[in-house]
Amino acid sequence: MGSSAADTNLCTTPSCIFIASDILGNLALNYTQIDPCEDFGQFACGSFAARHGIPAGETSLNCLGLAGEQVSLAARRILENPYPTSEDAGYITVNLTKAQSKVDKENFAKIQDAYQVCTNYTALEEEVYFLVNHIS
Repeated sequence: MGSSAADTNLCTTPSCIFIASDILGNLALNYTQIDPCEDFGQFACGSFAARHGIPAGETSLNCLGLAGEQVSLAARRILENPYPTSEDAGYITVNLTKAQSKVDKENFAKIQDAYQVCTNYTALEEEVYFLVNHIS
Protein backbone atom coordinates (compact mmCIF):
# COMPACT_ATOMS: atom_id res chain seq x y z
CA MET A 1 0.00 0.00 0.00
CA GLY A 2 1.36 3.47 -0.88
CA SER A 3 2.34 5.98 1.76
CA SER A 4 0.24 9.06 2.36
CA ALA A 5 1.51 12.64 2.54
CA ALA A 6 1.25 12.47 6.35
CA ASP A 7 3.41 9.33 6.46
CA THR A 8 6.21 10.96 4.46
CA ASN A 9 6.10 14.46 6.01
CA LEU A 10 5.30 15.77 2.53
CA CYS A 11 4.26 19.40 2.68
CA THR A 12 0.83 19.84 1.16
CA THR A 13 0.09 23.42 2.25
CA PRO A 14 -1.09 25.76 -0.51
CA SER A 15 2.34 27.45 -0.45
CA CYS A 16 4.20 24.18 -0.91
CA ILE A 17 1.89 23.08 -3.71
CA PHE A 18 2.30 26.46 -5.45
CA ILE A 19 6.10 26.30 -5.22
CA ALA A 20 6.21 22.71 -6.43
CA SER A 21 3.96 23.60 -9.36
CA ASP A 22 6.16 26.56 -10.28
CA ILE A 23 9.31 24.45 -10.15
CA LEU A 24 7.79 21.67 -12.22
CA GLY A 25 6.35 24.15 -14.73
CA ASN A 26 9.76 25.71 -15.32
CA LEU A 27 11.55 22.40 -15.91
CA ALA A 28 12.54 21.68 -19.48
CA LEU A 29 9.91 19.53 -21.19
CA ASN A 30 12.63 16.92 -21.76
CA TYR A 31 14.16 17.31 -18.26
CA THR A 32 14.53 13.53 -17.87
CA GLN A 33 16.98 13.59 -20.78
CA ILE A 34 19.12 16.43 -19.38
CA ASP A 35 21.93 15.91 -16.90
CA PRO A 36 21.51 18.72 -14.34
CA CYS A 37 25.24 18.53 -13.57
CA GLU A 38 25.96 19.36 -17.21
CA ASP A 39 23.31 22.01 -17.90
CA PHE A 40 21.44 22.99 -14.75
CA GLY A 41 19.99 26.13 -16.34
CA GLN A 42 18.31 24.21 -19.15
CA PHE A 43 17.21 21.44 -16.78
CA ALA A 44 15.64 23.78 -14.20
CA CYS A 45 14.46 26.60 -16.47
CA GLY A 46 13.97 25.11 -19.92
CA SER A 47 10.26 25.99 -20.05
CA PHE A 48 10.62 29.33 -18.27
CA ALA A 49 10.64 31.58 -21.36
CA ALA A 50 7.40 30.10 -22.65
CA ARG A 51 5.68 30.81 -19.32
CA HIS A 52 6.96 34.32 -18.58
CA GLY A 53 7.12 37.48 -20.65
CA ILE A 54 9.85 40.08 -20.35
CA PRO A 55 8.65 42.90 -18.07
CA ALA A 56 8.26 46.41 -19.48
CA GLY A 57 11.52 48.33 -19.31
CA GLU A 58 13.63 45.17 -19.12
CA THR A 59 15.71 43.63 -21.87
CA SER A 60 15.67 40.11 -20.46
CA LEU A 61 14.40 37.91 -17.68
CA ASN A 62 15.79 34.66 -16.41
CA CYS A 63 14.48 31.91 -14.20
CA LEU A 64 17.06 32.19 -11.43
CA GLY A 65 16.84 36.00 -11.34
CA LEU A 66 13.08 35.84 -10.94
CA ALA A 67 13.45 33.18 -8.26
CA GLY A 68 15.88 35.46 -6.41
CA GLU A 69 13.38 38.32 -6.57
CA GLN A 70 10.63 36.05 -5.26
CA VAL A 71 12.85 34.92 -2.38
CA SER A 72 13.65 38.55 -1.54
CA LEU A 73 9.96 39.47 -1.55
CA ALA A 74 9.09 36.46 0.60
CA ALA A 75 11.86 37.29 3.09
CA ARG A 76 10.66 40.88 3.25
CA ARG A 77 7.05 39.75 3.82
CA ILE A 78 8.19 37.39 6.59
CA LEU A 79 10.48 39.87 8.32
CA GLU A 80 7.99 42.73 8.22
CA ASN A 81 5.29 40.69 9.95
CA PRO A 82 4.96 39.16 13.42
CA TYR A 83 6.26 35.71 14.25
CA PRO A 84 3.83 33.15 12.79
CA THR A 85 1.89 31.47 15.58
CA SER A 86 -1.39 30.27 14.13
CA GLU A 87 -2.01 26.86 12.63
CA ASP A 88 -1.67 28.56 9.25
CA ALA A 89 2.05 29.01 9.98
CA GLY A 90 2.45 25.52 8.54
CA TYR A 91 5.86 23.92 8.34
CA ILE A 92 7.57 26.87 10.03
CA THR A 93 6.57 25.98 13.59
CA VAL A 94 4.60 22.76 13.40
CA ASN A 95 7.33 20.38 14.62
CA LEU A 96 8.93 22.62 17.26
CA THR A 97 8.80 21.80 20.95
CA LYS A 98 7.83 24.61 23.34
CA ALA A 99 11.50 25.18 24.19
CA GLN A 100 12.48 25.23 20.51
CA SER A 101 9.59 27.57 19.73
CA LYS A 102 10.76 29.99 22.45
CA VAL A 103 14.30 30.04 21.03
CA ASP A 104 12.93 30.33 17.49
CA LYS A 105 10.84 33.37 18.47
CA GLU A 106 13.87 34.98 20.11
CA ASN A 107 16.01 34.35 17.03
CA PHE A 108 13.26 35.67 14.77
CA ALA A 109 13.13 38.89 16.82
CA LYS A 110 16.91 39.28 16.48
CA ILE A 111 16.72 38.78 12.73
CA GLN A 112 13.88 41.32 12.52
CA ASP A 113 15.98 43.82 14.51
CA ALA A 114 18.92 43.36 12.14
CA TYR A 115 16.60 43.70 9.13
CA GLN A 116 15.13 46.93 10.54
CA VAL A 117 18.62 48.38 11.01
CA CYS A 118 19.51 47.52 7.41
CA THR A 119 16.30 49.02 6.05
CA ASN A 120 16.32 52.21 8.14
CA TYR A 121 17.18 54.35 5.13
CA THR A 122 16.80 57.62 7.00
CA ALA A 123 19.51 56.63 9.48
CA LEU A 124 21.71 55.30 6.68
CA GLU A 125 21.36 58.55 4.71
CA GLU A 126 22.16 60.60 7.81
CA GLU A 127 25.27 58.50 8.43
CA VAL A 128 26.44 58.95 4.84
CA TYR A 129 25.74 62.71 5.05
CA PHE A 130 27.74 62.90 8.29
CA LEU A 131 30.68 60.98 6.77
CA VAL A 132 30.71 63.07 3.59
CA ASN A 133 30.68 66.33 5.56
CA HIS A 134 33.52 65.24 7.81
CA ILE A 135 35.70 63.98 4.96
CA SER A 136 35.48 67.25 3.00
